[in-house]
Amino acid sequence: MNRRSAHFLLVLIAASMLSAACSNNADAPKTVSTASPAASPKATTGPAQPLAVKEIVDVKVVKDQESGERVVQGSIVGTGLRQGNMVVINKGSTLGTVFGNPTWITFSVPLSTIGAQNSFSLEVVDPATKEQSQAFTVNFKR
Repeated sequence: MNRRSAHFLLVLIAASMLSAACSNNADAPKTVSTASPAASPKATTGPAQPLAVKEIVDVKVVKDQESGERVVQGSIVGTGLRQGNMVVINKGSTLGTVFGNPTWITFSVPLSTIGAQNSFSLEVVDPATKEQSQAFTVNFKR
């Protein structure tokens, strides 16, 4: 299995675990996410909605069952989300997401990518259209 396939599988497993955890644990801590002061994306004409992130929710640290590595998982809620969207962490690492529907995607970020911080910046990008969301600060507990 190559690295790209392994990462996709990791994200897919993380999304499954996140979904199961959310349905089984209503008391799980929620994230506090804050949008940067960047302007909202402009509306476009046509059937496709522009990429716009409204909030980042259900953020928590879990142990990946396959790799054993601890990862930060969460859900991104917005509009215009598409298959193939990526997340940019701290304006550096770009990671894949798992597409749920046009208003929901999930992400999984290895703690090694974040370092010792208890927060990180996250932006959603669409490689096909070059659209980019506003930056969010994602806080989590280890």
